[in-house]
Amino acid sequence: MGTTANRITKAATSLVFISMISKFLGLLRESVMAAYFGANYLTDAYRIAFEIPSILTGIIYAAITITFIPVYSEFKNKTSGQRLYFVNNLFNIVTLLTAAIAAFGMIFAPALVKVAAPGFSGETFDLSVKLTVLLFPSIVFLALAYLANGFLQANRSFAVPASMGISLNLIIILSIFFFYRYGIKALAIGSFFAMISQFAIQLPFMVKAGFRFRPVIDFKEPGLRRVLVLSIPVFISTAFNEAYIIIDKMLASGLSAGSISVLDYANKVNGIAHGVFFASLGIVFFPELSLASDNLNKFGKMVTIGLKIVILTAFPVMVGLWVLRLPIIRLLFERGEFDSSNTFITSAVLGFFAIGIIGSGLTAILNKAFYSLKDTKTPMINGILAICTNIILSLIFVRLWGVCGLALASSLALLLCGFSLVVRIRKKVLISYSEIGRSVVKSAVAAAVMGVLMYLINSIQVCPLGNEAAIASLFFKLVATIGIGVFVYMGVLYGLKTEELIYIVELIRNKFSSRNKLT
Repeated sequence: MGTTANRITKAATSLVFISMISKFLGLLRESVMAAYFGANYLTDAYRIAFEIPSILTGIIYAAITITFIPVYSEFKNKTSGQRLYFVNNLFNIVTLLTAAIAAFGMIFAPALVKVAAPGFSGETFDLSVKLTVLLFPSIVFLALAYLANGFLQANRSFAVPASMGISLNLIIILSIFFFYRYGIKALAIGSFFAMISQFAIQLPFMVKAGFRFRPVIDFKEPGLRRVLVLSIPVFISTAFNEAYIIIDKMLASGLSAGSISVLDYANKVNGIAHGVFFASLGIVFFPELSLASDNLNKFGKMVTIGLKIVILTAFPVMVGLWVLRLPIIRLLFERGEFDSSNTFITSAVLGFFAIGIIGSGLTAILNKAFYSLKDTKTPMINGILAICTNIILSLIFVRLWGVCGLALASSLALLLCGFSLVVRIRKKVLISYSEIGRSVVKSAVAAAVMGVLMYLINSIQVCPLGNEAAIASLFFKLVATIGIGVFVYMGVLYGLKTEELIYIVELIRNKFSSRNKLT
């Protein structure tokens, strides 16, 4: 592994650490919400109101910022004035666009809620509309935060963008603690200011990276046109992706009260794997892949390395979440308004979500690979195929298994999407199927051994929750189980002479030996 791999490893390691803090706070946020509000019509109304502007912003984010980095890399040989003109022009136009969308959303909030949650009625519907109007202006600041994210990543600054979630989660947690007595509206107001903070914390670092605001709007600027052309397929595929999320919420809104919240609680826990490992890896890889896109041999090797890392990470996470789904949900959420029946259904949903983790990881890396090659059509076509599959399976499975069926449909669609991209990328660049295949076999064997051991340890009973001693007991048991499982997994991989693990072990040994020499 060369200099690029070392740089990626170091950047990804720091990013994983920051993402872990952010995700931990995200789980704490969900735990606090569960304790104070439970899983009921109040939380369902809040989540729909939070979701509607977030979905619209997500489409804009994917369509523009994903294409921003490859286009910005084309400006590396141009003057700083030209780069700033392009960046300011994009920022200003997106600001105007999202402000118009925010005004539209506030006016037509009742219709949007009716579409997003057709099962809502009465007090739940009215509350959802009020919270949607309250949260819709946040779309402007979310869009700016995501654009700032792309600008900093393009300048190889990863730590600050990764910290966005930290400010978001902290402010929401504090708003619950201090203003809970004012009800769910206080949570919505706290969420609004939390989304403003995501842009505010990045602004000083943008200035440090060379950003200077200019009041320019130029629809004929070549960089903007390039972004718009490339973003059309991304916009379409993202719109389809958000459509299936809306459809899942629509289907869940027709189930028992709290189903939307259960789906979100489980998805947040499952999303740790994607956010901490795969999204972090994709963020670090994206600028490197964009710069290497003119050297297909090097590009193919980088993609192979990325896929092997995904496989080595995805198998133990998938198995660990499946085996430990019940104690994880119990520890995180079972207190206050969140009772044992909520724990049971949420853990079942988490188990079905865990099945799709490998597909999620493959998609995260390979979509970035296609975008780096300025091919946005292939991810679009592949994504639409997977989303259509998801929608069809959701409509079938929700009748058979309720909210668990929605999670299973999502996982199967992710697997289809990931494996399809593996086949499609081979038409662009040469990747080593033999190396990837060996990683799959070794990871599967090691994860199976780990899973059996974790299951046996988890079968040892601890006292039920109900007091602080019981919670501490469950916590330490869970930490010990995960720690032993990780140790066994890495031990089996090392015994199977897995190249990536041996490289990491040697890197750690060299660092320790160099420190010992200095002392």
